Amino acid sequence: MRLIDLSFNPAVSALEALVDDRLPDASRASHQWLWQDRISGALTDENLSHQRYGEVFDRAGEGKHAVRQFVLAGRRKDARSAAEPLLEFLDVRDLLKVRARWICSAAAAVIGQQADLIPDDVVASIAARLTEIVTTGAQTGLTGIQPVKEALGALAALDERLPAPSAQQVLPLLVESIPREPNISRFTDEQMLAFLGACIKAQLPVADQAAQALLDAWKLDIKGAEGLLVSLHAHLPTAVPVVRERAQQGHRGATALLADWQVDDPSVAETARELADTVLAEPVGTVRPFYAMGTTAQQCAAYLSACSGDQSSRGTGEPNSLLRERVAAHLLLWAEDHNDIAERRSEAVRALSILAETLLAPVRNDTFERLMDLYQVLTEHPANAFDRRTQHPLSRYKINAGGDWRLPAEILHTTAVLATTAEQAIRVEQRLLPHLTHPEQKPGHGWLQAQTMLALDRLSPAPTSLTATHPSPFMRQTAVICWGRAVHRDPSLARTFAEDSNTSVRHNLARTLAELPPAERLEYEAITERLRTDNSARVRRATAQIP
Repeated sequence: MRLIDLSFNPAVSALEALVDDRLPDASRASHQWLWQDRISGALTDENLSHQRYGEVFDRAGEGKHAVRQFVLAGRRKDARSAAEPLLEFLDVRDLLKVRARWICSAAAAVIGQQADLIPDDVVASIAARLTEIVTTGAQTGLTGIQPVKEALGALAALDERLPAPSAQQVLPLLVESIPREPNISRFTDEQMLAFLGACIKAQLPVADQAAQALLDAWKLDIKGAEGLLVSLHAHLPTAVPVVRERAQQGHRGATALLADWQVDDPSVAETARELADTVLAEPVGTVRPFYAMGTTAQQCAAYLSACSGDQSSRGTGEPNSLLRERVAAHLLLWAEDHNDIAERRSEAVRALSILAETLLAPVRNDTFERLMDLYQVLTEHPANAFDRRTQHPLSRYKINAGGDWRLPAEILHTTAVLATTAEQAIRVEQRLLPHLTHPEQKPGHGWLQAQTMLALDRLSPAPTSLTATHPSPFMRQTAVICWGRAVHRDPSLARTFAEDSNTSVRHNLARTLAELPPAERLEYEAITERLRTDNSARVRRATAQIP
């Protein structure tokens, strides 16, 4: 509070300048605010001034300065967010050694966010400090939980660069923390599972022990273990018998794993039929007072795709191939049901895209044509119209389930997967291209459009010259893949991809160059050398595979 009119209060001045977006004034006032609270010994106020100073730098585009201020304030999420767009490694090792737990944990969070950018020659020293935090944190009681959590997550983020000494010191502590009552979660479970995955992918000496620990965690239904097993299938060939055994005992998660791994097992077929009965019992064409949401349709399609079409049901004798056709026909009716809400119809269309490759040619072509007709006559359900009205700037509450964009986008993606001729692919592409001129606005929209373009590229070459500079990073990542598939490639696009700010774009380029014929690869030698010194360790690893 200003006791004397017109007296200068740096805190109030800084906040006023921030609100008015007067960054030069906000920077000067925040600096004085920080100096004043530091010399007065007001720790809480000093941390607040660090936070506001960081906001000034963040708005001004000075990411490196913003990160350091957020770390000093102990603002982990803000520090991570400010570090995310940085293209070069920001060294915060000095802050990682600070004894104040809020600074140490925020510095570890930044290390985890920038793990891919850490230079190879400093990985060992950073990992050693993070390991020290994890191994000694248990002795500090509850005050050490947050630094341990962030440090463990940062070690896991090193992925295939995780040093063996760190793994050997930390893994025994994690193994001890796994035994518990089923369905019990702990504060560091997410980071623990990521660390186990890093040990396995890095193929360290303790990889077998980490794999067994992961299976033990999965058997206890620790959240996230099942998803990690799905992604590590290629690294865990010996896990299939263990999962089969648990599936035979009736564990639904084990059956889901087998389906995700595309393992044809009796338990998968049995569950597929149970889910198919649920989908086929879904009423179509009826007006209802409420609508149940879920992913049963997608799950059913995934299970049916994993089943052999030659097998028959034990009870009815119906072949799986015929069951797929019945489910696909019902899903199509569901997608065409104008009495249903857009979100549920989108789920039905997504399920059709999963089943597409298993359908016979006549069924596949008929489904394609009916979905193309549906795309032209989409209507809005009253519930979706209400959701759209809540998006008004003056609305006190907002409901946004994505129905306004998802259903047409899902239809285009599914028709792209169903297409079997170049003529069909061109028809879908003609409807997709106008949407690509608009910047990505909805989460997931850019990814779905990119998957659509990737599916179309099988039959009709994608316009990579247009998508190579698209605002959506997913579209640019897809453009690299399509460029690599093309019979005639534009060499100038390789330099565009190599200069892209998105790491996955450059990573895809390195993998694409590795697959080119040796004679053509010589043309991109300068690009290859540039990728060998990329800031991203993931890009450098992919480039190392180029002969």
